[in-house]
Amino acid sequence: MAIDRRTLLIGGTLGLGMPFVRRSRAATGGEASVVLVAGQSNAMSAGTTGNGDMPSDFAGPVERVRIWADRRRRFESYEAGRNSYVDEGDRVPQCWGPELGFARRFLAAAPDRPLFVVKRAVGATYLARRAQEGKTDWSPETPGGYYHQLLDAYCRAGAAWGEAGLAPRLLGMIWVQGENDANDRDTAESYERNLLAFAARARADFASPDLRLAVARLPLFQARLWPHVPLVRQAQERVAQVDPRCVPFDTEDLSIGPDGVHYDPPSVVTLGERAYDALMS
Repeated sequence: MAIDRRTLLIGGTLGLGMPFVRRSRAATGGEASVVLVAGQSNAMSAGTTGNGDMPSDFAGPVERVRIWADRRRRFESYEAGRNSYVDEGDRVPQCWGPELGFARRFLAAAPDRPLFVVKRAVGATYLARRAQEGKTDWSPETPGGYYHQLLDAYCRAGAAWGEAGLAPRLLGMIWVQGENDANDRDTAESYERNLLAFAARARADFASPDLRLAVARLPLFQARLWPHVPLVRQAQERVAQVDPRCVPFDTEDLSIGPDGVHYDPPSVVTLGERAYDALMS
């Protein structure tokens, strides 16, 4: 069913106010601190994280971290390995990603506040528009693409916040992506332009003009798998020079798991902690 973004973003019967991330007159329950998680498979750590390898303090449901279960249209207590990754058909529900490390830092810094997570991550996806090739991507110019799926999930989450009298406050977006664009020289060379356009469009569509992006800088050793990693990495650094609200953080010293592609569990935690530092510094 198509979502009426105008109803959710402007208010309608939900009374969320305008703009969406500011406190509305109907938001009597305070602010909801929200982090967005987006990107490809290292944003979900498919193949390396699972039910038994999360930190002990996240071994069960964490009541103060609420993740949006879009297919079930509700927030749930975050439980790594159960509801920490939702894709079409819950293909790999055991995976968990950088939101865990981010949440640990957040809870330590704000012990009396809950954290809300809205996540969309899909492996082997491009930022560059590939719709003409029959592929779905993260380009805001692709109707129904992953960018719009994340935005629609955020809008649906807005209904839940509105009913609870909460006004969402976006802390930022964790952006873990770029490997696929490093496959091809043309997409690698257009990465700077595409990421700048992505960030600008997100600030407009999510009604958050100061939205910050924590950009996981591609490690150079990944060039053995994606030949144009150096070009994408340079683009990520140039984006930060043009747009200081895009904050790259290093991943060069993180370890890869046994599949040879995705970060191992301790590194996934570190990835999220560094994203927290990038967004909250």
